[in-house]
Amino acid sequence: MKLAKYLLPVLGLTLAAASPGPARPRQREMDLATQHLSSISLLQRWSQAIYRLLPPGQGHCEPSLSDWVDNGDDTYTRVAITSDCTRIVTTNYGRFPSDYDQELDYSNGIKEQLRVRTVSRFNNGPGSVRFEHRFSTGDRVEYDQELQQEAAVDASGAPRPGINYWYGLISRGKVRLADGQCLHFELRQTKSPTPYNFLNRTYLREEIRREWFVGDNQETATPKPDRLQVRMDCGRLRGSLEMEVPIAVPGSGRPDFTRNTTGSIVLNGKRMKFKLIPDRPQDPQDARWRYWQTSGAGYHGTFELGTDFSGRGNAFHTRGRVGASASRGNASRRLHFSARWNQQGVGTVILSDGQTLPGGPFGGALDFASLKWSGLASAYGPAPGL
Repeated sequence: MKLAKYLLPVLGLTLAAASPGPARPRQREMDLATQHLSSISLLQRWSQAIYRLLPPGQGHCEPSLSDWVDNGDDTYTRVAITSDCTRIVTTNYGRFPSDYDQELDYSNGIKEQLRVRTVSRFNNGPGSVRFEHRFSTGDRVEYDQELQQEAAVDASGAPRPGINYWYGLISRGKVRLADGQCLHFELRQTKSPTPYNFLNRTYLREEIRREWFVGDNQETATPKPDRLQVRMDCGRLRGSLEMEVPIAVPGSGRPDFTRNTTGSIVLNGKRMKFKLIPDRPQDPQDARWRYWQTSGAGYHGTFELGTDFSGRGNAFHTRGRVGASASRGNASRRLHFSARWNQQGVGTVILSDGQTLPGGPFGGALDFASLKWSGLASAYGPAPGL
């Protein structure tokens, strides 16, 4: 009943304004709705994996973290319980914080093993770190993190061992699902609030500053947003995802919800641009992504999101005079589809002719969204995931 209450006024408006002529093909409308539901599932999963954005109240366990226990063999172990009742046993190999293992037991019975090892070193610190996530389901996630840094130097210009200015991080890897789906990804994250190397009292070289910061003036340059690129190039799902996420404080791992997040998604050859828009841009503490706006060939959409990425909204035609009218808020705009979905991206779609159908993501997107992944780990030591 609530769904009908929300959608029927819009549906009635559309049918009243429709002009005579052949109806829009139902399949095209349903394909577009499926693309939207697939896109929201991908956005949800990557946001959780990178920023650990769990909806409030999802778990029912009291989080806890034990002290480190010396195992007597140059290894140390501690146990963590997360709010969603995941048990994480972390073993650190003493000498380097970037060498550790994690065993994760999820409440649904799935197990994950995370192995982290230093691949190369830079000035007595980690330079490149390898991460391997293996799951009892047969899924795997593997990636390398390359730390972008400069060595601190003494008065004579010699490096000071183990003291480095860290300004950027590049994560590159692959998600492989047991059913054959795979996604290649690259994530670039600026880790310093300024291009000024306070250790050496110098600024980054111009070519480096332009790669990681915005602005021509080195003194006023600001960090670039996190930049994610994903390629879906095997299995049933083909396409790409690009997203730029402003960060509140570089290195904090928290999006700046007072600013828009933008990007584009291509699925099965169809491109869609999107914006994630905050509800309280003037309130940094309580702001979150509340609205999801999309646009593509001949349509635009506006959707309202819950904290768990469930949502509802409408997409409208924007071609020709209809598009011009829609941009002015004219009531003659024509409905493309309406949709309402749950946390898994599954729900109900209403087409322009009033037909109601069940809707959900493409199989590959839904498979990825169902991956119980602890998320991108840290090159600088153990951290519990999702």
